[in-house]
Amino acid sequence: MSSVYVKEDSSLLESDKYVYEVTICCYYENYYCIANTTMFESSILVEKMVESYFLNKHVQISCELFSAPMEYIIEEGYKLWVEPPKKTRKPMKK
Repeated sequence: MSSVYVKEDSSLLESDKYVYEVTICCYYENYYCIANTTMFESSILVEKMVESYFLNKHVQISCELFSAPMEYIIEEGYKLWVEPPKKTRKPMKK
């Protein structure tokens, strides 16, 4: 299982190659639907990646970096995510 690295509002998994997740979303009236999602693997980093693009007022295409090599994670300042300890409740006094 890969380690999760976080930086501000984004997160990445560690892998040997760059993996991108492309999602197509549809909007109609008050409904929001994910029409399709696909993962693409690459040995190079796409520098000028468009994160979100509205094809028209009903269709949005978004692309996110899903995982990257360790060198990229270190260069960009991502930190290893550590799960916070679970809170335990004290029993109520009778």
